[in-house]
Amino acid sequence: MILNVQQQVHAHVANAIRTRLGVADVPPFAVEVPPNRALGDLAVTVAFQLARSLRKAPKAIAQELAGYTLGGADLLRRAMGKKKPEEMAKQREIFVGGATARGVDWSSEASQETRFEQLARIIDRGEPFTLNDLGCGYGALFDYLAARFRDFAYRGVDVSEPMIRAAAERHPGEARAAFSVGARCPGTADFSVASGIFNVRLNADPTLWGRHVEETLDHLHAVSVHGFAFNSLTSYSDADKMRPDLYYADPCRLFDHCKRRYSRRVALLHDYGLWEFTILVRKAP
Repeated sequence: MILNVQQQVHAHVANAIRTRLGVADVPPFAVEVPPNRALGDLAVTVAFQLARSLRKAPKAIAQELAGYTLGGADLLRRAMGKKKPEEMAKQREIFVGGATARGVDWSSEASQETRFEQLARIIDRGEPFTLNDLGCGYGALFDYLAARFRDFAYRGVDVSEPMIRAAAERHPGEARAAFSVGARCPGTADFSVASGIFNVRLNADPTLWGRHVEETLDHLHAVSVHGFAFNSLTSYSDADKMRPDLYYADPCRLFDHCKRRYSRRVALLHDYGLWEFTILVRKAP
């Protein structure tokens, strides 16, 4: 039984490293039973392994992985002490985090819906339609579309296997949705979208990351029949709030790139209250 729990903890921590810290190559680590039970039931030392590469204190890394403030951690401690199933269920959702907006590094459900509203503007034709979602996470965009459309086919793709598993588990028996692991869309669709996949560059050279963005846009163009949409953090963000591990694109430069390379029908949306922008590329009818 303890081995099964260790495996589950290992999977959740590995997923948090990818989604919350933006580390694609998770180093090998173990989930062990500490020699002193006063230290807890299980122990993970991966924060120490990541400290040098991320240039952060192990304590700070551990707090980011768990997604807890000091006050939140105290609530978890109390819930564990009371052993109330309903309280533990709430805390488990916070800790696992993967199938929530914050778990995929968005600030809130409300901002996520605002973001989806901009991306969905690319759908300018009636039903039925097909859509690729590159970097789909746990499939939240499908939920947004399902509340507004009936006749469509959605294909979600993500590099994170745990995220794809979470997406499939959240949509059992849903004939309109398909999820697969990968870095590219497996086929063409009427429309394609990419949300948040350009934001975390870690230590990558900004110039090289910019090329990666353009190569991904080439791919979205190639697999989209009628058009595609994507978003990015904006270079117009307040300087004191910018993080060195994130990529802030120049919206004017990408607008010009899309206009010259893909279509004359390009729209830049930069007025919806978030520190980002969305570009819609509509192909000629």
